[in-house]
Amino acid sequence: MTHQRRYASESLKRFEMEECNLTSTPAEPRLQLSKNTDEDDIDPTQYKRLVGSLKYICYTRPDLAYNVGIISRFMQKSKVSHLAAAKRILIYLKETLDYGILFPAANKEKECKLVGYIDSSWCSDAEDRKSTVGYVFMLGGASIAWSSRKESVVALSSCEAG
Repeated sequence: MTHQRRYASESLKRFEMEECNLTSTPAEPRLQLSKNTDEDDIDPTQYKRLVGSLKYICYTRPDLAYNVGIISRFMQKSKVSHLAAAKRILIYLKETLDYGILFPAANKEKECKLVGYIDSSWCSDAEDRKSTVGYVFMLGGASIAWSSRKESVVALSSCEAG
């Protein structure tokens, strides 16, 4: 099993979240973050450290990739709601410290299939109407490749998204 339990625990301590309540999801349902808010700005250095730590953890935690990608969009002008979303991911991390990537042992009796999934959130960003597309490939039930990124152009139809 590949995971980063120690690094995740140190991150919780570094950002003073080791005593937080637990949550079973990394983000609020249908969370919409925006650059244009009347909220107070936050310390950009601390926010960048937090996002950087979460990005590092994503190497063995594909379940965090989408939400970390979303909060990464607000590195230049971080607001209170962006920090709250980042801390929510940390809270989820505390609940799931033992999660990681499990590669199956070589078993000749069990078939090891390669499976891929892709999805797109067509025009979901309220700021610029761009889609977020993501994929995951799994070998024997273990994730081996994944990505989540915002498209560089606006899709004019759902066929173009993804």
